[in-house]
Amino acid sequence: MAREPISLDDLLTRQDRAGTLSTVEAVPDRPDRVKVTPFVSGLGCSCSLGVTVPKDALESITTTEDTKECCGKRLMVVEVSFADPALSEVFRQLGHAVGKAARQPDVRGGTCAFEHKHCVQNCRRAYPLGGSAYLRCLDVCQEELNACTG
Repeated sequence: MAREPISLDDLLTRQDRAGTLSTVEAVPDRPDRVKVTPFVSGLGCSCSLGVTVPKDALESITTTEDTKECCGKRLMVVEVSFADPALSEVFRQLGHAVGKAARQPDVRGGTCAFEHKHCVQNCRRAYPLGGSAYLRCLDVCQEELNACTG
């Protein structure tokens, strides 16, 4: 597929059908739902922006080579296509807005701090306070903050 000559109309059609880079994870106590979070390279954890949808709202998932550390978890980065075009468009716009905010230095610091706070809160909910898993989770949150703020 790389280096394949195509027409402009074919390119636009393929891009319209392309999925959105995301992470997908299970929702505790809700086996029929998943949390889909937009992925923006270099942003750090953005799990606070994830949306919970029924599993059947996802039309397809295509794996990538990327993984993401977020809130103490390692998640695969995947290309998600939604069955509902309206949901697909809303999620595409959400991902675009996240990426745009991440590229603005004055906003990015605020975004990084917000995500760090959310990450620490997730650690508190997920692990016993003071335990080794909790401390590792906090370390990951700090590493993500450092990577996000550059």
